Amino acid sequence: MINDPQHTICVKGWVVKDGKVLFAKRSMNESHAAGDWVVPGGKVEMELGDDIAEKTVAREILEEVGIVIKPNPKIFYTNAFVKKTGEHVVNFSFICEWESGEAIASEDTDEVKWIKIQDLMKFSDLPKYLNTERDRFLKSCS
Repeated sequence: MINDPQHTICVKGWVVKDGKVLFAKRSMNESHAAGDWVVPGGKVEMELGDDIAEKTVAREILEEVGIVIKPNPKIFYTNAFVKKTGEHVVNFSFICEWESGEAIASEDTDEVKWIKIQDLMKFSDLPKYLNTERDRFLKSCS
């Protein structure tokens, strides 16, 4: 077990259903990106096994918005950044296909909404730090 990690690994899922992508508005109580409209995701836990990132994105989507995704989500974007706390984060973003469930807000989110993929460029509530990721998502969909 690693007791002092050098970075945190996070995953995000761009859940697609009927030509739309699911966004969640983060709770104002969250320490990172409070109040921002984002795609669901979270930290990869210190565990062992295969397909950890894929399992984590599926678990986080279910926990945060009540959606089950189809197996085998596909990575389309990776990046790294430093949080205000100084924590170094490596992120893996996945395209995930909706399988079942109704999108609901959880304790970490205040609201959820589906945005048409064709309207993502006009989604004015999207934080600027997600612009490059959005652009890569759109390129992956074309």
